[in-house]
Amino acid sequence: MSRFSPSDIRNFALVGQGGSGKTMITERLLFRAGASQRVGRVEDGTTVSDYLDEEIKRHISTSIGLCEFDYKGVRLNLLDTPGYADFMTEAQEAVRVADATLLAINAGAGIEVQTPRFWGLCEVQHIPVAFVINKVDLENIDFDARVAELQDAFGHKVATLTIPIVSGPAFSSFVNVLTGKVYTYAAGKDEASVSDAIPDAVRSDYESARVALTEAVAESDDTIMEKYLGGEALTQDELVMVFTKAFKKRQVFPVLGVSALKGVGCDYLMDFVSSYAPSPVEVSVQATRKGTDETVELQADPAARVAALVFKTTSDPFVGKLSFMRIYSG
Repeated sequence: MSRFSPSDIRNFALVGQGGSGKTMITERLLFRAGASQRVGRVEDGTTVSDYLDEEIKRHISTSIGLCEFDYKGVRLNLLDTPGYADFMTEAQEAVRVADATLLAINAGAGIEVQTPRFWGLCEVQHIPVAFVINKVDLENIDFDARVAELQDAFGHKVATLTIPIVSGPAFSSFVNVLTGKVYTYAAGKDEASVSDAIPDAVRSDYESARVALTEAVAESDDTIMEKYLGGEALTQDELVMVFTKAFKKRQVFPVLGVSALKGVGCDYLMDFVSSYAPSPVEVSVQATRKGTDETVELQADPAARVAALVFKTTSDPFVGKLSFMRIYSG
């Protein structure tokens, strides 16, 4: 039996257009969590999730990469997916069994051809989505413009969660809009030092983004909405509570900026998923009893009868056929 209770598990998919850097984000997460000893590179064919000969040869993902690792007492099950149209069914399979999704955006390209399709997969499954703008360290990046594009395409519930203090090659720190904390990364380090000192250069951006985030999440709770409309300021605990509730209910779609190449912001992605993504206990899953039309709601209870969904079967030259399943109960 797993040493993790269902409430301490997070199942999430990483989707996005090919070239947005999903596999490198995965590498950073695995390394930071201590699940791998080095950060591999797609160009070198040394990444954990791209291990098939075809993937190494073509330098792209062609199938779901299943990774599990522990972070601060939480078991994170990550499904790294291909980003090109030829392999869209792989992403569809991953999103079907995930409880939340990180949708990667290339900071240099913005919304691309497949981005709306990934968004659509998440809408069908009705699971929370956070946008991860990767490659913020590229030249001539306008982070605010990328956020505005996302808002135009996917609605006013898209809200900035992290603000780069400087975009481009000097990108090494960001402000967390929800907490007011500043995360700074020393050169060559992928673990941040955290402080309360918001630079004057971004303070007005931070204050505006905090108001926008508060407005986006307040209506997910009637009591909070009444208080906010009455002109009362929300406490920090109230804002975190209502943000968490809104994210899980798909009433806010936060935007985070990272650089997988430099490791900036990737550790916070694990904090984000651990803190705000739903656990299996919080997810409602409907199933039909075999041989009947009876619909039942499955509970994430280890003591219940086993209910699982095989979402992928593959053939391995060394061990034969492998079937991957999501266990919903039992």
